[in-house]
Formats: sequence, structure tokens, C-alpha cells
Amino acid sequence: MTEAEVPEYWIVNLVDRELVVFRCPEEGAYRDRITYRAGDRVAAEAWQDVVIEASELFPASLPAGATDRALPSTSSSSSRTGAKS
Repeated sequence: MTEAEVPEYWIVNLVDRELVVFRCPEEGAYRDRITYRAGDRVAAEAWQDVVIEASELFPASLPAGATDRALPSTSSSSSRTGAKS
């Protein structure tokens, strides 16, 4: 994605109920990887005045079969620490 100069992209992990945000492309990789969970607030860099609760992105319940870990988990990767928007 960094080759296309996408400044930020979000991955909504429905199984682990996480939002993973990648920001700041540098030399073929993203410098920042931030994981948000229910209760966290987040805003896109391009729209700082639009703040949402991460939990708003997750359904109340998962579709049948989604709990079988069909989606890859992102929780094993390191996350940037610090204040969240």
C-alpha cells in the first residue's frame, strides 16, 4: 500500500473486535500501527473533527462460523502505545 502513497488505512477485525490503523508510510512500510478496541475513540487523520467509538464498527454479534478464527488475528503484532484520539 505504501507504493500507492495511501497515507492511512483501517482494518476492521470482526473476530477480535479490533480496529487496526496503519499511518505514516515511509520507505515501503507504515511507521505507525495502532490497535483500537471497544471503548477507544478514533479519528482519521484527514478528518480529525469526525471522532467515532471503535465499537461502532463491530456488529452486536458475529455471523455464524466467524468464531472459528477464519479471519487472521492482528493481536499478536505489536501496537504503538500512546494516547488515542
